Amino acid sequence: MRGVCCAAEEQVVYQYELKADGTVELTGVNQTDLEVMDIPAEVDGYKVTSIGVFAFGYCSRVFSVSIPEEVEVVKDDAFANSRNLESVSFPDSLVYVGGHAFRSKKLTECYQRIE
Repeated sequence: MRGVCCAAEEQVVYQYELKADGTVELTGVNQTDLEVMDIPAEVDGYKVTSIGVFAFGYCSRVFSVSIPEEVEVVKDDAFANSRNLESVSFPDSLVYVGGHAFRSKKLTECYQRIE
């Protein structure tokens, strides 16, 4: 099942796929001009546990990404072409990061968030 969820405070619409276990994988976003991306922990009441292949691949202006504790997987090329990406905050729950998931020559800071 595919769906969309709107984060009303920013008018950001996330596309997702519902997985067999009742969680979702984010597959895209309606705004490719975001500069700061705070990945939601839930969309439409479903826990976000995965970021799909090339899900945010066209978000070339993003310079900071924060991934919530619920996310376990970031697939290949999830943030490919994010040439301005400088900082990524990883959760303790993350168990897999795919190839070229965060492709950016400006990436200088990757850190694990302590909550």
